[in-house]
Amino acid sequence: MALAGQILAWAGVVLILSALVWYGSSPVRVLSLLPAEQVIGLKKLNDLTWLMALLVIYVSYGVVIWCFVELSRLFGAIRHGDIFGERLERALRRLGIAALVSAFGAIVQRTLTTLILTYTAPPGQRHLTVSISTDDVIFALIAIFLFLFSVIVREARRADVENQGFV
Repeated sequence: MALAGQILAWAGVVLILSALVWYGSSPVRVLSLLPAEQVIGLKKLNDLTWLMALLVIYVSYGVVIWCFVELSRLFGAIRHGDIFGERLERALRRLGIAALVSAFGAIVQRTLTTLILTYTAPPGQRHLTVSISTDDVIFALIAIFLFLFSVIVREARRADVENQGFV
């Protein structure tokens, strides 16, 4: 199972990179990566807006790729039999950090994208939208769970070392 999880995590990295190359190659295609409420009826982006929006998209998807890489490392630790070991604890902690960055990064990404897409609009038609979705809250809770689970792994390892000292 751990090998399947590791393969799927790396497949996710490949799929995301392929999609970013495809969608990022055109100012029209990049619009399809953005939520409909942010596009606000745009048919095509000018070059500066396209590049700025593309930069924000690449950074946000870079964080998603980071999550997949850390998930692959977690499955790798499990696959190598490092159950309740230091490697598993580190992988859980790093995946928790990546998930937390992803949760808060999504909020920043939506805000920046809206600002970028409305920057060239006439005064009074520009938007500053800050929103927190259920997905953001769920990712933050997952990150907290991963941190707590890494603490459980550390305590289990400490208890095992202490028990071995008594024997």
